Amino acid sequence: MSDFLRLVGERLRMIRKLKGYTQDQLAEKTGKVGMSKSHISDIERGQRNILLTTLETLMNALDIDPSELFNFQKLDGVDGIHE
Repeated sequence: MSDFLRLVGERLRMIRKLKGYTQDQLAEKTGKVGMSKSHISDIERGQRNILLTTLETLMNALDIDPSELFNFQKLDGVDGIHE
């Protein structure tokens, strides 16, 4: 698993939780047929290499822009995340 995928996944998880969504709710909010709770779980754990279109879909569902997603400084202190 790549460190970058883990960072992106952890940021997605953090933002999802801050917005009060479960993985199921986020999957439903994307409107994509292939998006499921397990798919989102894999992404959040950095276990799935995703397409940019999938990342864009998740950002739209969370109503965030790239600068918010890629603000990795907000991950300071999260277990298992090292810069």
